[in-house]
Amino acid sequence: MQELSQGNTYHLTFRVLNKDGSEKDLSGTQELRYAISKRKNTKPLIEFSLGGSEISYSGSDVTIKIVNPVLNSLLEGSYHHEIWQVNALGDPTTLLSEKLSITSKLIKE
Repeated sequence: MQELSQGNTYHLTFRVLNKDGSEKDLSGTQELRYAISKRKNTKPLIEFSLGGSEISYSGSDVTIKIVNPVLNSLLEGSYHHEIWQVNALGDPTTLLSEKLSITSKLIKE
């Protein structure tokens, strides 16, 4: 579970792997989205799309930038975050789906 502290800006990098453990080639990605919601399968509270400054990819790495005003807009507690991709063939894939914890401490990691 990822833990983020309010008051900080984060650059989170996730290495995406295939089921066999090899690195997933993200070249040809048509769409890439990141979302934070209160629970899995609920409406996103925060959502970023490829083309904005908050989400980018290189090779098999996806980087998400969450600035402190965005993070501070969420109350302390447990959340769910996901990354979705639509590849060059138009196939949608969930690349990441896990719990996320937001705390109010201000100590940078």
